[in-house]
Amino acid sequence: MRRIPLPAFLESARTRLWLRRVLMAWGGWLVISTVLLNQPLIDNWINRKPVRAQVLWSFALSIVPGHVHAWGVTYRGHSRRQAFAIMARHASVWFVPWALLRKEIRLVGLRASGLAVALREGQVELPPPQPRERPWSVVLADAQAEDVWSVQLGPKLHITGLATAQIDLSKTLSGGAFEIPRSQVDWGSLAMHWDGRRVMSGGRIAGTMTLAPMVPSKMSTMQKIGAVSLDVLVDGALPSLELFEGGLQMAAEKPPAGSLTGRVAMVSGRLEPSTGLKLRQPVHVQAEGIDQTRELTADLNIEADRMLVAIDLPPGKTRATTISARVSLPRLYTSAEAKSDHPDFGTIPNFLAADATGHVDATVRFRSLALLRPLLARMKGLTMEGEGWMQTSLHFEHGRYLADKSSLRFEDATLRMAALGHSVEAEVNGSPDRIEAEGEAPRHRIALQAVVLRGPDGEELLRDADAQLDLVAGKQATALNEAPGLAFHMSEAAIPDLRAINRYLPPGAVSFEGGNAALSLSVELEADQPKAQGSLKLHSRSATVAISDMRLKGAVDIATTLRDADLEQHTLDITGTRVSLHDVDFDAPGGKPVQGWSMVFNVDRAHAKIGTPLEIDGNGRIGMSDLSLLLAIYAHMSDYPAWMLRLVDAGKVEAHGRFQVKGNHLRLDDVHAQNNRFKVDARLQLEGKRKKGALLAQWGPLSMGVGLGGPKAKLHFRKAEQWFTSGQP
Repeated sequence: MRRIPLPAFLESARTRLWLRRVLMAWGGWLVISTVLLNQPLIDNWINRKPVRAQVLWSFALSIVPGHVHAWGVTYRGHSRRQAFAIMARHASVWFVPWALLRKEIRLVGLRASGLAVALREGQVELPPPQPRERPWSVVLADAQAEDVWSVQLGPKLHITGLATAQIDLSKTLSGGAFEIPRSQVDWGSLAMHWDGRRVMSGGRIAGTMTLAPMVPSKMSTMQKIGAVSLDVLVDGALPSLELFEGGLQMAAEKPPAGSLTGRVAMVSGRLEPSTGLKLRQPVHVQAEGIDQTRELTADLNIEADRMLVAIDLPPGKTRATTISARVSLPRLYTSAEAKSDHPDFGTIPNFLAADATGHVDATVRFRSLALLRPLLARMKGLTMEGEGWMQTSLHFEHGRYLADKSSLRFEDATLRMAALGHSVEAEVNGSPDRIEAEGEAPRHRIALQAVVLRGPDGEELLRDADAQLDLVAGKQATALNEAPGLAFHMSEAAIPDLRAINRYLPPGAVSFEGGNAALSLSVELEADQPKAQGSLKLHSRSATVAISDMRLKGAVDIATTLRDADLEQHTLDITGTRVSLHDVDFDAPGGKPVQGWSMVFNVDRAHAKIGTPLEIDGNGRIGMSDLSLLLAIYAHMSDYPAWMLRLVDAGKVEAHGRFQVKGNHLRLDDVHAQNNRFKVDARLQLEGKRKKGALLAQWGPLSMGVGLGGPKAKLHFRKAEQWFTSGQP
């Protein structure tokens, strides 16, 4: 075999010596760099702030200085509110060491494959980084990724497929500016899942995006979007929708039958006229004897400074949900500069509604009020749900509701509301009545039938009542972006058994044992205000009330004004409450039957907390026709001396004092009653059937004390006033 001659310069001994030295140096570099890159020492040096950013790898080597290959790479970290993780099967990158002289970490030519990305809400919110005079910066140039197969956004959205991506970015550390001057993605075979259900398959997303320099910590969400310019094509297959008795869902198990195609173009946060989306999705209805399939279509286009939305779901052969909507909305735009007229992310619906023009005609079998959540969320402390049929024709122009052209009708609808731990369920049929009264805001009144009121434990307080729910216009009367106030009115609703409301009384101390009543209730709530106003009245012509071990029979009236009822904290001001007992008969232990007794209790100040247990604290005034009930609570009438019993015949008496209710505990303190003939001071605690307290009665030079603390009252005739002021029992 003929030997191939080497080039002349390789025949030189000196050249061969240098080649051996180079190979030995390269081999030494390969060994040393491989050892260092796979030692914990390098991990600890790179990951000095593991909470904010941490990079790990299974194996790494550097074939030439400045270039690193790594396998099994994981880069994870935490921004202020978001946690992220990026995993790659293999990655390689060039590191530019001289860039360190200008405090810059420059990575060039990153090549990664087999990528998976996860982004979720962080478990903690980190404090913002402290700014520095000369902060470090990170520059990633000409980065390319292949085989991006998984992206997880939050706990529910999961995107899979095969994507290629390119990106350039720079980030100034210590809370500095962030910029993406170039990025490109082409994602094919795309499948999208929401909460485990497939919502798109066989799709493709391709486009470019740039991000102008911005400081994220100093910008709102919409200002960040205002720094974005993009041009993205979307094309994907969607599963059909299935409408059945239980609700609406996507038929994820069946072959896709719908489609979403279009283009989204944005320059500096402003949608471009080339933007357009088309949705075509079959809807299979199988409910209430209906079995048919129709097609839902939706289109979004940009014309001049308006976004045009068209939605159609044509009628079927039988009664079913139909929609026909033509709406012109203001063209959504944002800006990286802070301007007060630009919407923030949470105010986008209000921004769009403020200048919406068009109409929506629909016949809807709704199974929840989910579509009204942005509106209902403004009713602080109030939850609403419902289902039934609704027919509506809503017309609006430049954000104003046109009442004369619009209509609304409910059929076989059920409405449920809950506040302060109580719930109301009612049937709704018919159309609201528009009410315009001089000096009052216009309102639409919805008649509620077969109302059922339940307490915090689900116990039924009343049923088969009638009520009204008013939607009260805001300050701008017909503005679409202004949430209406709500007013609930119920008049003379029958409570068949007063024992149902014993949960609001200290059990064992005071309770209803029989009788019926009529309840009138009014509650008004403004949007964005957690405190409601209202009134409550209860009237019973014949009730049996148990106080301690006595039974009182007569008429009961309760009236209160609900001031600043905090629906979120379950607290309310019941100052001004009035409780009246009329024509009351009862048997005083050890004495004569009492007939025609009366009492009026006026609350001067009181606050209540609705919960378990019920809590009330306040003070008030009480007027009684005589002292017979008060004396009977402390002792048998036969235990009192004759002069004490004459106090009963001394006429009307006025008293004042403090009271407190907590669970089954009723406490009366600093009770003072007198007229021109006598005076009485008392304190009392009732806890279930147990009584504890003290009473001091004075009539001229005569005085007597009664102590409760055991099975039988103790009478004190000597130094009764000193005994009482000593605080016993």
